[in-house]
This record gives sequence, structure tokens and C-alpha cells, in this order.
Amino acid sequence: MRSIIAVFLLFAIVLVSCKEEGPCGTFQKCSEKADESIRTISYCARTEDGGYETKKAAPKCWRHFSKCMQMNPNQDVILHKGECSNCTMENVCRLNVERGRMNKGKKRLGGIWRRPVCNADGEKEFATLCEFHKARCEANVNEDEDIPQGSICKVTTCQKLNECLKSKPGRMGTMDYCAKTEDGNETKKMPRKCIKIALACIHSEPEQEMMLHLGECKNCDEENVCLSKTDLREYQIGGRGKVMNKMKHLVWMKPICKADGEKLFDDLCGYHMARCEAVKDDKPLPEGGGN
Repeated sequence: MRSIIAVFLLFAIVLVSCKEEGPCGTFQKCSEKADESIRTISYCARTEDGGYETKKAAPKCWRHFSKCMQMNPNQDVILHKGECSNCTMENVCRLNVERGRMNKGKKRLGGIWRRPVCNADGEKEFATLCEFHKARCEANVNEDEDIPQGSICKVTTCQKLNECLKSKPGRMGTMDYCAKTEDGNETKKMPRKCIKIALACIHSEPEQEMMLHLGECKNCDEENVCLSKTDLREYQIGGRGKVMNKMKHLVWMKPICKADGEKLFDDLCGYHMARCEAVKDDKPLPEGGGN
């Protein structure tokens, strides 16, 4: 019995220590094992005497670095990517080299380095993560007492949809959707590649009016509002080989429920038709969003 209790306590201690360690601690432990004989990435970190020095980490540790910067925005143990006191974009940011004919050899920000950084209130402070790292580097060089704080801004599904609606439709073409305007409602065109994220936006934020429903406004027939079998079969979604026919079972046929779990509609098609009728009759949009 005592041995079982001892094992349980040891397991609890391990869990607590792992929780306390967090991504910043995990990154530091990972960076301590960096092998100078292989490729490493530089980063600027606080020393015991309160200063900063350049340290090395293996590329495999970098995902922990990103999580540390996102989940612990007020920490100053890890100041920024790159060598200390060198605040150039090439040093503190990750740049990808273009390979296309038109821009071959040109460098641009890649991945999360293009994402904006917000303060604790969710207000945007820096246009990109790159600018945030440069500001932290410059604060150290200028010996400023206040190091800029922040984390990558959270992007909602509907914000992603707003960006997708601005993109070019490509070979998949466009489809109609109904949107709220200052003068009422208007039928607009959407790139078909945005269908999946459009459905997710309506599902996650049913009160939003950017995407009222699929199809033309005030035409609430099933053929207009719901994706047809042709749409589901012919157009890809989520990457090569994953045809929209698979989405029919995963998304389009799911029931729509209230926040408390009570079922309101048997499927997403019926939900969109109800939204269309509400828009047509100038009534409040039906609630929904759960599964």
C-alpha cells in the first residue's frame, strides 16, 4: 500500500513540475543540449547578473520558443530571436527566400512572423511578430527599463473568412452568399475555396452578419441555400484529394443546437434555410452554434 502511495506522490510531483516548467522552461532545457557541431539558432536571453547574452538552440527547440513567447508574453528571460544588440530584420526575424521566377532570391517574412502582436487587452501593438522582436531588441540596446510585452493576436474564424473573401477565386470559381449591408442585404460572390471556413464562421458566430447564409438573398429554396451534391462532389476542400463529398457527412449533415445542447435543427441545411427566412422576413437570426 505504501509503495502505491509513494508511486502516486511521485507521479503527482512530476505532473506539478511539468506544469510549472511550461514552454519557456522546456525551451531552456532543450537549448542547453544544443550541439555546436550541428546547425543552431541564436537567441538573446537574460543572464544571472541581469544582463543579456547570445545563446544557441537547436532548430527542434524552436517550437517551444514560439509557445513561450505566445503563452508567457510578460516574461523577459528570453528577449528575442537572434544575437543580442543586432536589431536588423535579418537577425531577429525569420525570413524565407522566394523561389518563384518573378521574385526569385527575394526575402519575405514567413509563417507566424507575419502575424500581428497584441497587448493583454487584445489591442494590436505591432503589425508583425518581426517588429515586436525588433522593438524588444532595441529596448535592450537602449537600456530601456520597460521591455515591450505582447503575444500573437488571436484570429477568429470569421476574421479568417474576411481575409479569404478578399482573395482571388482561382480555378475553383465563385458562389453566391448573402451579406448584411448598410442598405439591407446584398447577394455577393465568394471564392468556393472559402466554403469550409464560411460554414465554420456561421457555426461559431451565428450572430455575425458578414455571412448571413449561402446562396442568393431572399431565395430560401433548398437548391439555393444548401450545397448541392454536385458542389459536394466536384470541389475539393482542405487540401488535395479531400473532396467536399467527405464534408457532407462531417459538417453539412451535423445537427445544430443551442448553447445548452438542445437540438434546434436536424442539419446545417435546415439551419441555413431558417437564417434565410429570418433575413427575408426581417426577423432576428436563429440561434445556434453548438453540436
